[in-house]
Amino acid sequence: MKNSYFSFHWRSCIVLVAMLSILSCKKSDSAASKELSIVSFSPAEASEGASVVIKGIAFSDNRSLNTVKINNVIAAVTATAADGTELTITVPEDASTGKITVTVGDKTVSSATDLIVNPLAPVITAIAPYKGDIGTEVVITGNHFSTASEVYFGNIKATDVTFVGKTSLKAKVPAGVLNGKVKVKVATLEALSPTDFWVRPAITDILPEGAEENAIMEITGRNFSTVVNDNTVFFGPIPATVIGATAERLRVRVPIAAPNDFIKVVVKEQEAISALKFRLLPTLSSFSPEAVDRNGRVTITGKNLSGSEVYLNKVKLQVTYIDATTIEVQIPSDANNGNLVVRQGGLDFQFFTELRIVNFWKEHDLQASPVIYRQSSQFVYNGKVYFAFGYDNASTGALIWMTKVRSYDPINKKWKEEFDIPAKVPVRREHFSALIGNKWYFGGGDSPGGNGVDSWVMDLSQSGDGAFKQLTNLTKGTMGDRAFVLNNELYVAARAYEKQMLRLDPAANNGKGSWNAITPIDITVPILDGITTVGNKAYFLDGYSNFYEFDPTLPAITTKRSLPNGSYAVNSLIGFNGKCYCSDGNTFWEYTPAQNNWIIKGNAPPGELKTFMVGNRIFGFTFTGQVYEYIYQ
Repeated sequence: MKNSYFSFHWRSCIVLVAMLSILSCKKSDSAASKELSIVSFSPAEASEGASVVIKGIAFSDNRSLNTVKINNVIAAVTATAADGTELTITVPEDASTGKITVTVGDKTVSSATDLIVNPLAPVITAIAPYKGDIGTEVVITGNHFSTASEVYFGNIKATDVTFVGKTSLKAKVPAGVLNGKVKVKVATLEALSPTDFWVRPAITDILPEGAEENAIMEITGRNFSTVVNDNTVFFGPIPATVIGATAERLRVRVPIAAPNDFIKVVVKEQEAISALKFRLLPTLSSFSPEAVDRNGRVTITGKNLSGSEVYLNKVKLQVTYIDATTIEVQIPSDANNGNLVVRQGGLDFQFFTELRIVNFWKEHDLQASPVIYRQSSQFVYNGKVYFAFGYDNASTGALIWMTKVRSYDPINKKWKEEFDIPAKVPVRREHFSALIGNKWYFGGGDSPGGNGVDSWVMDLSQSGDGAFKQLTNLTKGTMGDRAFVLNNELYVAARAYEKQMLRLDPAANNGKGSWNAITPIDITVPILDGITTVGNKAYFLDGYSNFYEFDPTLPAITTKRSLPNGSYAVNSLIGFNGKCYCSDGNTFWEYTPAQNNWIIKGNAPPGELKTFMVGNRIFGFTFTGQVYEYIYQ
């Protein structure tokens, strides 16, 4: 019995030990299977703000009890699994590639592999300022910047970059930058600024350095705008028109009246100044006359002519007048045909039309007149030049009054006595004389008995005393009256201090006519010498150099440009082809009413020259009776 009890007790003890042993083993195995660990995570790569799921063992089902870091940067836990096998985290903004660690209590485990943290693509929303020089600090505003951000101006990397925060960078403009976008690069990701950064433009050259008005020239450099209207160009203070643009070249039109000055280019309110001054070259328009006598003068017109020299056949000509639009030059006595060259600043500008050198006055008949008519009257009738009245000097010096009217036929080169002055008509000198049709009007002047007041008309179709008819007397006798015809009406301009102009009304007083004063002659020197008509106006010289225009429609007398080098008692005036011509004893001048300007046509036969138009030819008579013909060019 005793043995039986002992046996049961021993066996019970063995069974109890065995059961305790089994329980102990199970408890050990369960503890080992709950050890904190990271099994995996996904995705393997992520960016800031992305979710990453971590699978493992022994995570806390309480989010706050799990501390997760990515390369030592804490990541927010957004979700957990109830069985402690899964965590969901958000990649923080400062995260970088590295191991994931999870800490629960005093236990920390790491992932076997790195989580690849990819940066977000940067974004640029603005740059300020949008323009500047090298070294200007530019603030770049945007997002997703990092300390590893690189900044480029165009293709040039900025070496001075400050990371302000993920939304702001500062960078200084590097050397060599051209206009273009600002770029921020983070790893392989990059962003471009919405607007260009504009660097101050620079001018490297102007081609050519000199040009004429309206010429097209080029400005080379850098940092110009490719938009034509974004570029403003100035020649000194004068704006120019830009007609083409690239970043390195502008095509502009030289403005009118551009000064010799620097060129300025303005782009986005930033200026560039050329190193060299632009030079406005002369523009040649014309020269006149195209044919000139030796010792004559030629007028060159154009623009920007000041400071120029003029050459003919490589001979420098004497400049007698010059301004910005006109050059007047003297032709040498030995000049020959050639092209005029205007030289300015070492550059030559040539007329393609040749200047012709001619002799305007040709010797026509050098045989002296049989009688010298001084202070006589002359008129042209039926192709001949008539000489009447006046005087000749006897060997004793006494005056010999002329009572015969003589004519000269220039075609046949013959002098002829035409008729005698009747005794009833007083002889005279320095008197008025004019022809209307076949009627020769004359009167006034100086007679042996004093200044005459009588006036006469002769019908040249008749002969004898009956051809002469006395008209109404002048209002006052004067010496040196001059007459002219406008619109078939006779005018007398009283010289010698009378300062009056009369017009004949031939039908008044039963055909004897009447002289009516129409306007005072308010001139500087009350002595008339040459007088002629051009169109419906009369022109006259006062015997020195003062020149006047009479308009019968007003009526009024206007002072015009004086005759250069005029001298008393040698002026002779004639109207032809809408212009006035005058000899001053040595020089033959041409006056153009539309321009109010005298120019030298060339030499004139020496001494006092009386000029007449016979048909369409001009002849000049000297006091010694020689005859010259003017060859009009």
